Amino acid sequence: QSAEEHLVAGARRRCRTAIAVHSRERLSKMGRSFDSNNMRRSETGSPTKWKGLGRIFQKNKAQSDSGGVPSPSMSGRRRWRGSAKLAFSLGDTVTSVSISQDCSMFAACSTNKTIAVYSTTGEALGQYKAESGVNAVLLAGKGKNTVLIAGTFGGKLRFYNVASGEEQPEVKFASGEAVNGMSLKASSLDSNFRLAVGGAASIVVLYEMQMVKSGDDETSRYHVEETLRLQHIGSVHALAQDELGSFLATGGDAKIVQIWDLSSLSSSTGEAV
Repeated sequence: QSAEEHLVAGARRRCRTAIAVHSRERLSKMGRSFDSNNMRRSETGSPTKWKGLGRIFQKNKAQSDSGGVPSPSMSGRRRWRGSAKLAFSLGDTVTSVSISQDCSMFAACSTNKTIAVYSTTGEALGQYKAESGVNAVLLAGKGKNTVLIAGTFGGKLRFYNVASGEEQPEVKFASGEAVNGMSLKASSLDSNFRLAVGGAASIVVLYEMQMVKSGDDETSRYHVEETLRLQHIGSVHALAQDELGSFLATGGDAKIVQIWDLSSLSSSTGEAV
């Protein structure tokens, strides 16, 4: 190698060193860790790919996984990693929850026969035991008129006045088949309700609930009367009524949804529209 070539090679080495030092300084100012190994050449002489950006992404992901940063999903939505306002244990699988009309309380039921009512501030308002596991629960009414409705695996509808803790007479669902779901529609006065109940029987039973006052303290009770049975395809697992109470939607193990026009049904056994 000639002296001129030796000088050119030395100048190239110094130039590469200066570029590397300058790059490290810039990356250090940007708060990024720099790995000098990423500037080395491979055995073929070509520069290796810089992986610093990947490490930054991994660092952000680690922060997200630890709960420090909300992690965006592929659709751009954020997943909340915080804790719930309140948490209560019922001792077994929770099968249904319901919030009262005035949002002052909520109820939950479990497969271990337990039904619990709490205020939305966390105060225990009552706990009840059914004769069997409870699969559905609803709260009807407001304030001291609030009544807890529970549907059990044993085919019973149970009613409790939340304010007094008094239980009123139970109602047998259909022929005693398990209750799977319920839906409630309030009247404009919030004193009368239509209760739709479905379960293991291939029918939906509609009940009218009318509030009556009893005793010197005017404790609220509900007179419950069966008004209509709808012949359903298969057992019922889900029910919903519209705000006006004109339509009822039901679904179950038959893998179909049935829509009922309640305003046109007057016979003892109705048909879906």
